[in-house]
Amino acid sequence: MNEIFLFGFILVLAIFFVFMLLKENENNKKFTRYEKTLEAIMQENFLLKKEISKLQPQQAQDIDINAIQNRILSNINAIIDEKLANFTPNLIHDNGGYDVEVFDEIQERLFRLEGRSRELNKMVPNEQSQKDQIIKMFNNGKSVEQIAKDMRLGIGWVETILRLNNQI
Repeated sequence: MNEIFLFGFILVLAIFFVFMLLKENENNKKFTRYEKTLEAIMQENFLLKKEISKLQPQQAQDIDINAIQNRILSNINAIIDEKLANFTPNLIHDNGGYDVEVFDEIQERLFRLEGRSRELNKMVPNEQSQKDQIIKMFNNGKSVEQIAKDMRLGIGWVETILRLNNQI
């Protein structure tokens, strides 16, 4: 009986050993596939990095903000001059007086253009000119709140600039 039990135990061990070998063989095949996939991904990554390095744009040149601001202002002035040139003949009546409605329309358009130019200046602010403008407006008698409203700045920022320049 012990021999049958021993033979059965050896048979179970042999089957278990064969089963383990088969599973290990399957796992090795899976790992081989994963290694190949990983290697292919690494090669593709290397090629993409190489292409990216070729496509890198040249470093941006220093941008001259003042030149851009001057170009924008000159374009705005050219547009204003062109619009005013079109309206000037319509302003004067036959009797030599000005047409109030046309004058009001022109004034409204000028205010809109000034608003647009302020927005453009806000996009590319020049801090030194902004500080100078705040000080100039304060010296001309405007209140801190009015300066902040006109320049679309916070009251605290205006007060800080004025304090730093010993204005208040």
